[in-house]
Amino acid sequence: MYGNETLKCLGRTSHKALKLMDSYEVENWRKIKAALEAAGKTDTHFYKRAVSIISGAGDYMTHPPLNKPE
Repeated sequence: MYGNETLKCLGRTSHKALKLMDSYEVENWRKIKAALEAAGKTDTHFYKRAVSIISGAGDYMTHPPLNKPE
């Protein structure tokens, strides 16, 4: 349905890396959004994150740097 659609999201990592989200990942966020709406859970963090990603605003969540162990 979405073909080779790529959604570019600017992650708020310390190095401000540009993250590319493939169509499979975008479709998963669409499913999460739909499921949360069906359950009436639109006040959750995951719902707000899904709306942000699907609308093209990107993933606002801060991700840890990949080169440093936790």
